[in-house]
Amino acid sequence: MMRLESFAPDQNRDGIDLIHYDVKGGVTSLDLSTGEKIERIQSPSFLRLFVVPLLFPLAGFVLFWGAMKSIAWIATGFTASKGI
Repeated sequence: MMRLESFAPDQNRDGIDLIHYDVKGGVTSLDLSTGEKIERIQSPSFLRLFVVPLLFPLAGFVLFWGAMKSIAWIATGFTASKGI
């Protein structure tokens, strides 16, 4: 069975001039009658999809902890007794 890489749809239907397909038959891009090209958005990688969202709570905790630690360190500097 022979597959076409792209073909022209019905005359100016919804402003689409050309549809591009991949080997599996999925639409990869559209050429509009205005001259714009719409590409298919690639799915994000495993790291971006699962690992990065898990790092946000950890980063929030570390930032909050660091801020509290800094405030406590500065406050103890004003209240510490001077042993002379």
